[in-house]
Amino acid sequence: MGGEQRFAEGDSEICMDHRAFPLLLHTWCGRPTSRIVAQYFDEVAKLGPPRQPYFIITDAARAGRPDAAVRRLISERSAALAEQREALAMGSVVIVTNPLVRGALTAMAWFDASMSEIEYAPDLPSALMHARMVLGGRGIPWPSRADAL
Repeated sequence: MGGEQRFAEGDSEICMDHRAFPLLLHTWCGRPTSRIVAQYFDEVAKLGPPRQPYFIITDAARAGRPDAAVRRLISERSAALAEQREALAMGSVVIVTNPLVRGALTAMAWFDASMSEIEYAPDLPSALMHARMVLGGRGIPWPSRADAL
């Protein structure tokens, strides 16, 4: 489960860092493309059973606003994973500072109700504090590698 994966195209990149499992950090940079979004969701789908529960932080602070086709793809792929998220995700926080990206996420939540359950944070320390509270509330020890994030 541990390790890092990167998907890049042009100025767009998604990095999946699972070295602090069950805490997952996914960082999006640039304006996402359909190709890397599809690669990303292919990997997220592998988190499903018989995997262990996880908490995911998506750092979208440096992400650009996706175009309509990419927003639709994100909504569709996210909706397809709703059952997996319900079964395994202990929580999710998205770090977002760009109002255009926040608006796009809000619009996508209209099509996938499970996305409306996502918490938002202004920065990584706030997201980590939320994750620490959720994991601690479930009796799950804080992963030592999380302090290096």
